[in-house]
Amino acid sequence: EKWPWVIEHIPNGFYHFGEERKAPVFSEKENIILTAGRLGTEQKGTNVLLEAFAEIAGELPEWELHLAGSVEPEFEPYLEQFRERFPELMEHRIHFLGHIADRETLYEKYAKAKIFALTSAWEGGTPNVIAEALYAGDVTAVTKIDEYQEATDDGRCGGASKIGDPEEFGKLLLR
Repeated sequence: EKWPWVIEHIPNGFYHFGEERKAPVFSEKENIILTAGRLGTEQKGTNVLLEAFAEIAGELPEWELHLAGSVEPEFEPYLEQFRERFPELMEHRIHFLGHIADRETLYEKYAKAKIFALTSAWEGGTPNVIAEALYAGDVTAVTKIDEYQEATDDGRCGGASKIGDPEEFGKLLLR
């Protein structure tokens, strides 16, 4: 009312600067759960995601877990221990993709995945990875970080579980 401009509020908007894409078709996606971020930091809770996937892997034998991002050095001992406990999963169904700097390459990962998982202990609002995943047509599985309702559109495009609870997050992934 005060200014002569049209102003619209778009919460956590996303604009794909690359080539225009067709709308994602969920049935064409692969049985992949994807996460992206600084793997192994206390904030991102990567261990929660790994434990949750290990817990439900038997119920989802056709599914894989893909983790995009650099692995923090202090997380390596946990990964070695996890590898000893679940060698078959680590060999065949859990894939560490490394840091993906190219946005188009990362978008291709989002486009293939059916579920985007975020097991953070905290975030500053709604992370950009959520908007990127939603743009690619992924269902979002998140922990109850600030703004988790926005990240899942109040449950219409995903769900949320308690922070730091692998069992509950595994049940969320199954849903």
